[in-house]
Amino acid sequence: MADKWRSIKRDMMANLKAARLKTDKDRARSEIRLYVASTPDMAEEREFLAEVAYPELSRFCERLGMNCHVVDMRIGSRMSNDFITLQLCQEEIEKCRNLSVGPHFVCLIGNNVGKQLPGYMTRVDLEAIREVFLHDNLPGVELLDEYYRLDTNQIPPIYMLAEEELDMRLDADICVDTLTESLDAAMEKLRNQGTMGPQTENFFKWTTIAKEIECGLLGCRLPQTQILCMLKGSDDKSIPCGSSQLHDIISRYFSSYHCEENIINLVRGKQSSLTYMRNMCTTFLNHVMDLLDQNLDLLKFDPSDHLTETSDLVQHVHLVNVACKHWMPFGNHQQLMKIRDALANPSHKKAIVITGEEGSGKTMFASHIADIVLKWNDKTTVVIRLLGHSLRTSSLYHTLISLCKQIAFLYTISLRISPQITMLELIKLFRQIIKEASEQRTGPLVIIVDALERLPDVEPHYLSPLIEDFPLDVIFILTVRFGHPYMTLLKSCPQTCLYLAIEGVSGPQRQKMIEKIINGKNRKITDDQTVLVMNKLSHEESPLVLTICAALITHWPSSVLPQINGLETLGDCFDQLLNSLENETGKVLTKYTLCCLRSSRYGLAHSELLHLVVSHPEVLNEIQSEYTEISVLEGYPYQSKLSRILSYIEPFVIASKVDGESLVRIKHQSFSDVIDKRYLTDGFAADIHTHMATFFQFVKTGLLLTAQDITENKNSALLGQNWRTMRSVPYHLCHSNSNPDEALKILKDHVLLNFSWIINEIYAGFLSDFLSDCKYALRIHKMDIDILAIQRLLLNLRLIIEENPSSLATIVSQFPGHTSAYIDEFINQAKVWLKQVHSPILIPSTTTMFFSGWFCSGPFIKNSSMILASSDWRYAVSFRDAKFDIVDVETAECLETVDAVLHRPQMWGSYRLTGVMDNSLKTWDILGGKLLRKVSLGPHRITWVHVRADGVVYFAIDKEVKSVNALTGIPMLVLQEDEKIRDASMSEKRVPHVVTLQTQPNLTVNIWKVSETKPELLDPVILETKELSDYCKPVTVTKDGKYTVIVFQTEATIIANLDQMVEFDVSFDQETITICMLTRSHDHVIFATNAGQIKGYLLNSGPEVFSTVMQETKTDSKNGKITSMVTTEDDHFLLVALASGIVVMFHIPTDLRVHAVVASKQSITQLLYMTNDTHFQHLMALDMDGTAQVYNFQDILRCARENLLQVMVDEDLIKEEQAKLDIPSYYTFFAKNGQTKIFQNGPDVSAFYDKEKKDVFADRKELQPSAENVATTWEHSGRIQDCAHITHAVMALGLGDLLITFTEDKKLAWWNIVTDSLLASRPVALSGVLETMTPVFYDQAVLLTIRDSSQKEHIKVIYSPQRSIAPLHKDKILASVISGDKNKLALLTFTHHVFYFTVVDLSNHDEAVTPLHLGNVAGAVSANRAKFTFTQDLDMILAYIRADDRRTMFVCWNLRPLTRESNLSQTSDEKRPQDEIHAESVNVLDIRATSAFFINTKDVAIGTTTGEIYILDTFSLNITEVFTKDSVLSSKTFADSHRRSKSHGQPKPHRSAVKHMYLTPDQGHMLSIDSYRICVWNMKNLFMAFATPASEKNISLQLMNADLSHDGKLLVGGLSNGVVRLWAVYHKQLICTFRIPATLSHVCLTSDNGRVVALVSDNERKHIVVFEARNAYEYFIDRPDDKVIMPPSGKNNM
Repeated sequence: MADKWRSIKRDMMANLKAARLKTDKDRARSEIRLYVASTPDMAEEREFLAEVAYPELSRFCERLGMNCHVVDMRIGSRMSNDFITLQLCQEEIEKCRNLSVGPHFVCLIGNNVGKQLPGYMTRVDLEAIREVFLHDNLPGVELLDEYYRLDTNQIPPIYMLAEEELDMRLDADICVDTLTESLDAAMEKLRNQGTMGPQTENFFKWTTIAKEIECGLLGCRLPQTQILCMLKGSDDKSIPCGSSQLHDIISRYFSSYHCEENIINLVRGKQSSLTYMRNMCTTFLNHVMDLLDQNLDLLKFDPSDHLTETSDLVQHVHLVNVACKHWMPFGNHQQLMKIRDALANPSHKKAIVITGEEGSGKTMFASHIADIVLKWNDKTTVVIRLLGHSLRTSSLYHTLISLCKQIAFLYTISLRISPQITMLELIKLFRQIIKEASEQRTGPLVIIVDALERLPDVEPHYLSPLIEDFPLDVIFILTVRFGHPYMTLLKSCPQTCLYLAIEGVSGPQRQKMIEKIINGKNRKITDDQTVLVMNKLSHEESPLVLTICAALITHWPSSVLPQINGLETLGDCFDQLLNSLENETGKVLTKYTLCCLRSSRYGLAHSELLHLVVSHPEVLNEIQSEYTEISVLEGYPYQSKLSRILSYIEPFVIASKVDGESLVRIKHQSFSDVIDKRYLTDGFAADIHTHMATFFQFVKTGLLLTAQDITENKNSALLGQNWRTMRSVPYHLCHSNSNPDEALKILKDHVLLNFSWIINEIYAGFLSDFLSDCKYALRIHKMDIDILAIQRLLLNLRLIIEENPSSLATIVSQFPGHTSAYIDEFINQAKVWLKQVHSPILIPSTTTMFFSGWFCSGPFIKNSSMILASSDWRYAVSFRDAKFDIVDVETAECLETVDAVLHRPQMWGSYRLTGVMDNSLKTWDILGGKLLRKVSLGPHRITWVHVRADGVVYFAIDKEVKSVNALTGIPMLVLQEDEKIRDASMSEKRVPHVVTLQTQPNLTVNIWKVSETKPELLDPVILETKELSDYCKPVTVTKDGKYTVIVFQTEATIIANLDQMVEFDVSFDQETITICMLTRSHDHVIFATNAGQIKGYLLNSGPEVFSTVMQETKTDSKNGKITSMVTTEDDHFLLVALASGIVVMFHIPTDLRVHAVVASKQSITQLLYMTNDTHFQHLMALDMDGTAQVYNFQDILRCARENLLQVMVDEDLIKEEQAKLDIPSYYTFFAKNGQTKIFQNGPDVSAFYDKEKKDVFADRKELQPSAENVATTWEHSGRIQDCAHITHAVMALGLGDLLITFTEDKKLAWWNIVTDSLLASRPVALSGVLETMTPVFYDQAVLLTIRDSSQKEHIKVIYSPQRSIAPLHKDKILASVISGDKNKLALLTFTHHVFYFTVVDLSNHDEAVTPLHLGNVAGAVSANRAKFTFTQDLDMILAYIRADDRRTMFVCWNLRPLTRESNLSQTSDEKRPQDEIHAESVNVLDIRATSAFFINTKDVAIGTTTGEIYILDTFSLNITEVFTKDSVLSSKTFADSHRRSKSHGQPKPHRSAVKHMYLTPDQGHMLSIDSYRICVWNMKNLFMAFATPASEKNISLQLMNADLSHDGKLLVGGLSNGVVRLWAVYHKQLICTFRIPATLSHVCLTSDNGRVVALVSDNERKHIVVFEARNAYEYFIDRPDDKVIMPPSGKNNM
């Protein structure tokens, strides 16, 4: 508990500091980063440690949940001592010190520190040495002058050794020796004179080890826990002077800190080389691990602390502070002032969008805003996120969760985010939280979100509600790259934002910025170099270009003037940078390092980058060609160069902590583009991704958990640490092959259709991320039906599997086979996974599947009267009573609901909806549900409206046709007729044709050519006066304007508009035309009649192209009526909907009937054929009930085309249709050519089929999408899954497989739930509302408790049809109960202050009536306030009656003497008289009873409103025991405790009323339920056996009911949200759970405890779901007895 509060306090302080842009320095330490320094003679030990110790140390750290990285800057046995290398060593040591949670520095010191010429010397030191050379005439002054070059660009100036030039001399060794001896002599003299420079004090520092010791050892102030030194002694006692001096310095240092134990003396002695190495390795590991443990205890380190939003928040604040340090106040002052005004003025826009080109400094500007607003107003709270810098800001979903949690923390707002929360709910929650924060009036809240373009999941409908009007004192600042598609979306939103553009750096500010950057590196440049650079730059440049220039010239020595090519673009600048980098570090190493960084999804740790780079042979070959003597051990020849590369590109990478790991990734997209163009070509990108996918899959260990781990809820933290890994694998596999088909195959095999992977994702809480990976794969590659199927399955089952991931296995394993081999394998994997589970698990029965199968996507929209879809099928608008809903097609999520009654609504443009309301034209943006424009159209009735794609609306009023821009314009007159316009239509051409229809004085069709200047009326067409159609739109014009279709009641006329003449007429001989539709090509028209006749015609000349008759219409004119039609994407198939709910598919070229699909039980009113990428070849069917469902027709169409291949007679057509069998390839072709008439050629290819073959589809069965949609009755089918309107259900008492149900149509049914078979059913006449249902009489009868309209209670006993016994009916009873043997029914009635007790024998309906007198208390009793309980033998009755003073009166009647007399009278065959029984005892107690029942023959358990359960002795009517919150007390003990609490003034602890109690048949266990918990009591030993934990305090608020097994070992509970939970009572554990995506009303266990039966309500259906409780009792058998939690010995204990 202390650790928990410490963690809360730490998080609270971190959040408060973050709001002020401050961080806790220690929170950066979350990994092991160990710098290893060694002398040259320790190379063998160092390499052995690298082979043996470092991997073991990494595994040890991994078990602790930390990353381990060992830094060794040596190349082979040597290390350069040049200025840059030593500077890199110092930087690496500082990183280790700042980032490592454990020891950060280890030195391996031998007996030879080595001698090297100094790689550099300061100008002061070298000039002093040169004076000594000249004064003492030392040899080598010429060499000193020739090979030490002054660099005045370094601050302070230094002389650098030209080592390469020196090595090229033939006498290089002699020169080096000469210089070394002279330098030693000069140094000795200077040391004696005391004139040494500050950089050359104490000891010989020109060796690298000396510099490392100075920085890593002497610079540390906590050597006790941070430093380890391994000193190697010498056998011959001859240690060089420098080494001896180094040993002395180290020893004195450790002695000064009293930590000599951190020095390990290595003495080889007589040990063999291998033994010595092993002992050294073991010693090293032991000491490092001990130091690590000490640090972990000292810091109270917990790896999980670095997996939280708080740790992520700290990283963002750290990055903001880093950016603020580099802020340069060059320009953008006006933008700052506008933001300041918005902050100070409540009337200003509260959403600010900052935009600029890439590299313009948006992130730095946003960071500066966060910093400066705190200075403007010290009461300001700042919340900032730099998107893409961490996993929790890698998507909009996770970013919003992070923002919500921080704001709630800062403003102490109660917050609970459900794992099942959707994006839209999350946006609403975010809006609600900032509203509550604003209401506290504690100061301005500034929310800054940088780089929106880095988020991949920003859908159009998310932006609008995200940036809508913010409350007072809340400013939302967003940055986005100029020209990015998100910028277009922002501007299309109805909300107005303040847009600010970032300015570039111009004029002299450019030079100042460059100088400031290089001065920060302790460098400067000469005037000539400055002029050269400035001449290459334009007048105004972005900060990124200037930063690149600074990075280039930082490395220029003062003595050179390099050549620079053009710097016109960012790409050119980065190319120059890479050229320089390749010259410094090698082309191959640079290439592989940058490619790995570029290809990573979230960045790479240094250790990961090392592993990836060193495994490439090309890199090793390059290193070996440069260094002939080199160790090829993994990682260590490369660390120095890798550090140099990362240092070189430091300004262009993001270095941040992600879940405790220090990662590096490319920052700028333009840099990534240059890397792509320069290196990642010709399949090399696929090789890199393959390599990285292999690394994350197999090198990063501990990735996937077993089935047993998941079902037992173990090790979830391990998966939490693998968030980045599990996101990286699918990303890299997606790009792992240049052949998209092969890449997709690998991706499906390993991740997207790998059952173990998916269930691990769900268990770790990464379901949303996995679905995003699916979308990413579909976006990168072509559409894949298998991935779409898995995606849809997980979306449909999301509520279920997030509650319990194992539910996915239990559901998928029940699926039948599938046409896809991948899906079949996925099902088999689920079955195998399930076999590995040995814990209890709930498996839904295959006969009562509540989820939709593969064919049907489930209910898409409910309560709809009409549906419109956007052009890209991403959104749909569903119209219902006075409202319309905006729905996301992919997830079926309702995004917004708008109150509006629209007439003639139409979709157009980018998600716009326009319709007529109150004679006004209204236009909405469907992304946010915002009304954009309202245009009044005048008082006259509107007869026609048409909205073009550009938003121009044409409409007809009276005699006029007008136009108006839906967003900006005012109505303008287009044309005017002489008579009133009955209807009109128009083409979609740029210069459209408008066709109007007038019925007076003649039926006249006028064709207008509407131009921008003046409309031109062509010759009118006069038609014979006929009655126009009542079912179809009378006038329809093709999109090209060539033809007009006029529809009458039984006829139709086609007019050629260009010729102004009738092309042809169509007549249906007294059959009414009910549907007229144009094909997708608009070259054909298809009619349907009320008699089921369907005909299609070519508009050009009128030949018939399709003809059929619906047989269903002929046999049943009502249910067979055609209600809707639609063609497929290529016009080859026609889908026809009927009133019976059936959809029939025809092949248009051959007139053949293909399939009949049962799509609904109701009449279908609308069909929509979907052609987008996620729902290609899907059909949406809207029925009369307002329910729309989506069906996948891909398999049907593919099979139909395969069958049709045999009747095709044209080779080109065969090839064309065969290409359509591969859905992904076909969709790619359709996306490019789907709107062409050549593609939409269905009716035109009729001649290429052999129509004589009529049996093509003879073997095809009628397809039914899912069992729940089959139009049949449950009595006919005998299946419980067809029984969709169950109101009550109860399990039989004796048989574990018998279920009794009662339906809305008032029928009782007996079911065998194992075989899913109906045993019997019978109707029941009820005159009231059924309240309860109880099985009686050996489960062959049912007791129904009924409440009539006057609230009187009635009972009926209904027998199964197998029993020829008439129903029993009793009216106006007070109480009823069944005897223990279930064969007798006891009833209580009340008349004239007398209760009458009636016992009915259920086998023959014999009755015995006994009056029960109240005696002296009769006048105080109201029967309406009385409740009763009976013993199982019906020989004792207890009445508890609420008195006026709210106390409870208990009255007891003892019927045992009467029972004995009854037995005697039955023996003598004498009829028993009607005896009277008087109340045996009466008592009034100060308790408020809610329920009561006998727990044995004399004691009664009484539940109270205060939460206690009292045990009442019916003989004395006194309390004997009290069940309290957690124990059982005697009445005296309880009374004393209660009295003491009153005397001390302590209030009685509040508890909720006991709502329900249940006693097992053997009276051994009692179940009690109050508002806070569920309890199980052992009634034999009187102790609490189980109570739901405090973490589920309010479980009873959602609890519908609970059921206890007969032996008291299992407890099942059903929650209203559909969750079924199964607890092991004596183990006090939740052993399994399952969530049904429906409202749950009742749940129970079968008598054999083998199944759980739930009654649920879904989509207005109430049905039964049966679960097999697998492994439940095996769980108890397998578990050892010591796992069962039993109470201490003795009574009255918990």
